[in-house]
Amino acid sequence: ELVYHIMENNLSNLGMNGKACLLRAICEMFQMPLDQRYGIIGEVLELMLSASKAPHADIRLKEYVEAERIGKTTGECHQYIDHCSHSLFISDIYQSPHTRDNDMTATIHNRRRGELL
Repeated sequence: ELVYHIMENNLSNLGMNGKACLLRAICEMFQMPLDQRYGIIGEVLELMLSASKAPHADIRLKEYVEAERIGKTTGECHQYIDHCSHSLFISDIYQSPHTRDNDMTATIHNRRRGELL
C-alpha cells in the first residue's frame, strides 16, 4: 500500500490525478508486460505494481487489483482515460490521439491473437 501511496503522491506532484493515473498505468502495464519492452527494469516495476500478489489484496487494494485484472484479461483500459489523460507508457509527443489509440488497440489485438495460437 505504501508504494501505491508514494507513487500517487509523486504523480500528483507532477500535476496529474495521482490515483487515476496510477490505475491507468497498472492497467496499461498489464496490457503488454513491461519485461518485453523494458527488460529487468520492467520486471521490477511489474513486481512492485502487481497488486494481486499483495497479502489481502482483494480487501485492501481492490481498485488496483481490478486495474491489473482488466489489463491482463481484456486490455480495455479506456475507462481510466477520463480521469487521467496521460499515459506513462505511450508518448503523447509522437502520436496523435487517434493514431495512439489505434496503435495500442492493434498491439493488444496482436498480442492476444498470438497467445491464442
